[in-house]
Amino acid sequence: MDLPLNTSFIDHALDRGLEVEAWDLWKSLHPYMHLGWLKWISFSDYKNLLYSKQYMCTNKSDEEIEEEMGKVIDFYEQKKARRG
Repeated sequence: MDLPLNTSFIDHALDRGLEVEAWDLWKSLHPYMHLGWLKWISFSDYKNLLYSKQYMCTNKSDEEIEEEMGKVIDFYEQKKARRG
């Protein structure tokens, strides 16, 4: 039997779940903000910052990126070989 699927309910549930998680994270930082150990940020600003897409751009060429990642892979392989 096929049931009609209303995605708006699913989207709302997902959004609500994300908001609850953001609230829990912000709430854990609140005592430190209150003490002045962290800079104060409102929940709405925190949530916007948390949900914003943060892109990192580079001016490196493909070759420079490949060389850098090659070093990372080599380090990983050496570490893996030492463990056995």
